[in-house]
Amino acid sequence: MPDNNEAKKPTYEELEKYVSKLENKVYRTLRTELINRTLFDIANALNNSATLQDLYRSIQKILSNLMDMTNFYIAIYHKKRNAIQFVYHVDQEDDFHFAWIENFTQDRSLTGDVILAKRPLLLKEDELIELKSKGRVKGKLPKIWLG
Repeated sequence: MPDNNEAKKPTYEELEKYVSKLENKVYRTLRTELINRTLFDIANALNNSATLQDLYRSIQKILSNLMDMTNFYIAIYHKKRNAIQFVYHVDQEDDFHFAWIENFTQDRSLTGDVILAKRPLLLKEDELIELKSKGRVKGKLPKIWLG
C-alpha cells in the first residue's frame, strides 16, 4: 500500500517546465551580470579616459562585447538649438559627411526619432527599407538598426 506522505512524482511535462524556468532564471542572472559589468567598465573608462574621443572609443569597444559595433556613432541632442551633433562615428563603408542635423524635427532621421520618442528604437530590415524609401535612412541600409 502506498504511503500517503510520499510526494507525487512529477510528470515529464512538469519537469520540462521546471527546467525551462531554471534556464530562464540562469539566463536572466547571467544577462544582469553582463549588463552590470558593462556599466562598470564604462564608468571605469569615464574615469580613465584622457579625452572624449578616448572615452567614445572605449564605449564602442566595451559595447562590442554585447553586440556588433562595426558601424557605430554617438550623437548629442542640443535642445535649445533643435539639433543633433554627431561627436563620434565609425563606419566601414560610408564616408560620414554630416556632423550636425539642424532642425531635426523637420529633417527627420532615425536618431531624431529616438529623441522624439524618448525611448530606444530597434528597426529590422523591412522597416528600414520603407524608411529609406522616404529618405529617412542616411548612408548604407543596415540589416538592423538600434538607437
